Amino acid sequence: MPGTLSVAIALVIAMIAGGALSAASAATDSIHACDRLAAAPLDRNRVTDGIDQSDMDSAAAIAACMAAVEAEPGNARFLFQLGRAFDAGGEDATAILWYREAAAAGYPAAHTNLGYLHEHGLGVAADPVEAARWYARATELGDPTGTGNLGFAYESGIGVAVDLDEAARLYAIAAAAGDGLALHNLGSFYLNGIVHPQDYAEALRLFEAAAALGRADALNKLGLMHDEGLGVAEDDAKAAGFYRAAADMGLGVAMYNLGLLREGEGNLVEALDWFRKAADAGYYEAYNAVGLYHAEGDAVAEDDAEAARWFLAGAEAGDPWGMKNLGDALTLGTGVPVDLPAGFAWTLKSAEAGLTEGKTRVGYLYLEGIGTAQDDAIAFRWFREAALEGHAVAMNNYGLMMQLGRGTEKDLAEGFRWIIQAAEAGDPEGMLNAGEAYERGLGVEADAALARSWMEKAAAAGVDDAIVWLAAQP
Repeated sequence: MPGTLSVAIALVIAMIAGGALSAASAATDSIHACDRLAAAPLDRNRVTDGIDQSDMDSAAAIAACMAAVEAEPGNARFLFQLGRAFDAGGEDATAILWYREAAAAGYPAAHTNLGYLHEHGLGVAADPVEAARWYARATELGDPTGTGNLGFAYESGIGVAVDLDEAARLYAIAAAAGDGLALHNLGSFYLNGIVHPQDYAEALRLFEAAAALGRADALNKLGLMHDEGLGVAEDDAKAAGFYRAAADMGLGVAMYNLGLLREGEGNLVEALDWFRKAADAGYYEAYNAVGLYHAEGDAVAEDDAEAARWFLAGAEAGDPWGMKNLGDALTLGTGVPVDLPAGFAWTLKSAEAGLTEGKTRVGYLYLEGIGTAQDDAIAFRWFREAALEGHAVAMNNYGLMMQLGRGTEKDLAEGFRWIIQAAEAGDPEGMLNAGEAYERGLGVEADAALARSWMEKAAAAGVDDAIVWLAAQP
């Protein structure tokens, strides 16, 4: 595809702050038409500003660079730029041949681009191990982009074993040389306390440097820091400005975050508009957000069928919340015909994707045998996972199953310990069960006053059994 390499590098890999060759070197190296038409903006050895592949006249660039190579067959820069010209023309396989020639002549950026093509299977079979090897060679030659890419490979396990310490080391080297990817990713490490101790000031500095290079992801992170007051004064106006700048560059997550900001301000119409834009940009969490607006009738007419359509889009895009909400719709017949097996399948996928609420819900489906065979032991296991993650409903169900001996050995005391945690976390059913436990001495010493107190809390939360219990008291 024309423009694939430079556009992808600009958005995903790195943006380099450094300039061209030194003044002395540039002065002795005449600028050829090949340079004007095909130099890479991210190439630190370029002799002119460079041009994005998406803006390149590939036919003219190929002709100019072919002439340059014929005139100076040993000029590695021309070999590399000829590769870029073919790449811009959608001829990835031919581009690889010229990149290899440039790499053999020791041109650093050629190694980086070969790594990218092997990583993404452009013009060659995808081979993450080979990609990492090319990035490593580019790193040895001092190419900041290749160094940043190798750091990302170690962070993500692309062709190498995950090694966050090594990723941080490589990011530091590339960031010092002005690599945008490294500046952003190292900033994220400091922001989240990965490898390095959490340091908002350093994260802010790195994000600002990356944003100055035009990185949308860094602008989004600056928006997040001002949105949540991380190391800076909370400032919605500044946050919106950063989010908007990143959104204008096409970053879906920034559109989504701007939607959340507007939602928090109560501007639901504008929030929904940004969620729709984020969905159009392919940001998967936005599908679910739009679906919820249709399900709840916020800023748009309530429409369960339309909500289910959005939940399906999110689920198919890999969003665990979309999976869970679609599972609920199919199980309950909300906006779609009831399909219990399909509802169970989507709910299970959300749980397997790590969504705590999905784990609680799939535990309930196993407990009741809805869409699947009834199985107390499996229900107990899912409730346990969600309870350990702090989900109040799961804590109550987990504790109650222990008290009843369903799916596990009976243990009144341990069951009560989880039920009271659920009650204290605000789960109405947990309050009801805590009241009953205190009334009957189930796993705890009976205490009429505490029994009444928890029943009153449950009744205030709308639990009918608690209301009936209180009405029956003298």
